[in-house]
Amino acid sequence: EKVGEGVYRSKDGPHSYALVSGEKAILIDASVPPDALAELGVNSVEAVLLTHHHRDTAAHIAEFRAKKIAVRASKESADYL
Repeated sequence: EKVGEGVYRSKDGPHSYALVSGEKAILIDASVPPDALAELGVNSVEAVLLTHHHRDTAAHIAEFRAKKIAVRASKESADYL
């Protein structure tokens, strides 16, 4: 769902947000899989920024890492990721 110019929120909670510019995006939290962004015309996720390491907000982090997409999180989250 579009919440602003170039800003999208996932349909279901916990919400992830995508900051989209053309075919590229930065994702805030990873409650959606990488291919979920294709419907927005995104073919490249530049990075995922995690707000915290709860299981629901980091649910698809392994998929992003497997695709060599940069994941950024606090140092406190390292052991959980």
